[in-house]
Amino acid sequence: MKTIFFFDLIICSVLLVCVLQSVNTAVTTRTPTTHKPTREPDVNHGLYFHYNSRSIEHLLIIQFDSHYSKDCYVMPLSNDDVQTIQDRLGLHHLEEFMMQQLAKKQFILWTHDDFEVRDARWEHSCHQGNIYRVYRV
Repeated sequence: MKTIFFFDLIICSVLLVCVLQSVNTAVTTRTPTTHKPTREPDVNHGLYFHYNSRSIEHLLIIQFDSHYSKDCYVMPLSNDDVQTIQDRLGLHHLEEFMMQQLAKKQFILWTHDDFEVRDARWEHSCHQGNIYRVYRV
């Protein structure tokens, strides 16, 4: 009888150890790790339209301003364009036309001297990048 009690005690002890072990190793909620999100790079692209009526030629200028380039695209305006540009709708039409010409790659590289002859003030604003003359086709 003592041997049966002894085996029962061993079995109960083993079961108790197994239960305690399973409680200790049970999955618990972990505290979340704090990972800082990666920072997005700054995207500061500027696109500026300028109409210059004070130069030798009337010029419509697009200035791209970003970390990568500070290019200027210049389109000399005809007398008809100067009349068209006087109202807001005409100005938007010429701006849109100029963007279409850029998409079609209808421009050539101008030297800074070419641009400075026409407008010294704007040449200074565009001195960090390339200057392109946009064609009217």
